[in-house]
Amino acid sequence: MKHEMNVLCAFPSYENYEDRTKMLLKIESEVLNFHLHLHNATLERDIISHPAVSMPQNSGFIFKWCALFKVYKSFQRKHSRVILHDFFAPRLLLFSLFRPRTVKVFSLYSDTANYFWRGRFKVDFDQLNFLEKVKFMRLYVFRTCYELLGLWIADGVIVNSPEILEGISQVYRLKKKALVIDTSIDVKFWKPLEIEREKKTIFFAGRLAKRKGIDTLLESFRMLYSDDKEFKLILAGEASAEEPFDWGLAFLEKHSLKGAVTLTGHLNREKMREYFSSSAVFVLPSRQEGSPRVVKEALSCECPVITSSLPGCLSLDPDRRVINFLNDNDPIILKRLILKQLDENKTNDISYRKFVSKRFSKFQIAQATSQFYKSLVN
Repeated sequence: MKHEMNVLCAFPSYENYEDRTKMLLKIESEVLNFHLHLHNATLERDIISHPAVSMPQNSGFIFKWCALFKVYKSFQRKHSRVILHDFFAPRLLLFSLFRPRTVKVFSLYSDTANYFWRGRFKVDFDQLNFLEKVKFMRLYVFRTCYELLGLWIADGVIVNSPEILEGISQVYRLKKKALVIDTSIDVKFWKPLEIEREKKTIFFAGRLAKRKGIDTLLESFRMLYSDDKEFKLILAGEASAEEPFDWGLAFLEKHSLKGAVTLTGHLNREKMREYFSSSAVFVLPSRQEGSPRVVKEALSCECPVITSSLPGCLSLDPDRRVINFLNDNDPIILKRLILKQLDENKTNDISYRKFVSKRFSKFQIAQATSQFYKSLVN
């Protein structure tokens, strides 16, 4: 006898996003016969050993895809309806293109439609050299092809911010069933450590690129540091091949900031939690964001946040109760916001952690996701 419904989720790429993996595991209690297949096993042991999880036993491109296809075929034989949920790259959805019993869900967490096709990228693009421009264009054309393929194949689309939904609806002329479901974080892990906050330490985590507002942050920090040499800036993250950070290193050298700015490179989540717990403020002045996970993690660690007033960021706190929003990527305005936040820290009694727990727990996000699955089947 075949089961009525089954869910197969797979991560062809980017499965180092452990919060999304754990959120999907939470869905197991909501959806019958849930299964999660990991294409690249790089996660915690408690995830890999979970009874609802499978993964390739050997490495190698061909072996991984054969293992994934074998799992998918076994589901097709055993179940009358399979829900196939793919993240980021729609390669897995191609398996089910001609399988009418498969309901296909595509998750999209990037804002290529608005950033690239509506021209917001030009501020960053104009400052690149010729070779960097070629790499940049190749990256976003490639992303667009992936997104269009996924949107074309899918029966339903999940995005994590209203801005992304608006962008793909208008730029790509999306006419599929779509829903905004934010990403969850593990509030049990992201909690403040019992360490003292450094009163004048500013923390940033993300890609070291101008689209993340690093240029605005560095100029703002230069002004802060010229007034007070006690200020420190921690930059966590790496540059990409398409957007080198040479200009940033030259800026630090020119203004003698190397002693005040720490470049950590990529950090594991234990070290990230430590910086969230010890920093006075987390700053993310991006020009492109979906629904920034680092903002939720910082707040869950009781670290105050300043971020851009992009729709995806504003949707995290539409009433502006806990987050300070930067309305313009102006270094002077950002400097004032940082000083204002540091002054407020002395008397602040807001629980950022409670705010995050009510809105972005795995349970709440899992419920919304499982309801979306069921709406596509019925």
